Amino acid sequence: MKKVSLLGLLFLSLAACKNTTNEPEKTEEVTTEVTAESAHEAKEVTLDNGKLWVANPETTEGIKNMQKIISERKQEATGAVLKEALENEFQMIFEKCTMTGEAHNQLHNYLLPLKMKLNQLDGTNDEAVISEIDAHLKEYSNYFQ
Repeated sequence: MKKVSLLGLLFLSLAACKNTTNEPEKTEEVTTEVTAESAHEAKEVTLDNGKLWVANPETTEGIKNMQKIISERKQEATGAVLKEALENEFQMIFEKCTMTGEAHNQLHNYLLPLKMKLNQLDGTNDEAVISEIDAHLKEYSNYFQ
């Protein structure tokens, strides 16, 4: 049941990301359906014809903040405390997202696995998952500038 709730939260987070295209506004039901479909099909992040995608500054700042949270964490900090701090930054990325088009799609391809890793922090496997999160955050600069 917990996984279902977390998956629902992911759907809402992805749907909340501001996509500022000039397309007519779609109903929330369609947006949620497309988001649910994409959550089941995590796609690999690709480059823009061999070049880095241009990310909005707030996204890059949020990723850097998450890296800082991990690098400055105290060893005695619980997974729950770390998870809350990382998820707050993650949510800010979505709230401040202004990316559009394929760059926006590629950002979602990058963020979906990150969210899944955040969901795995449960107090029993924290060090292994934190290491995976840290490695994933370091990959951001391989795809975005």
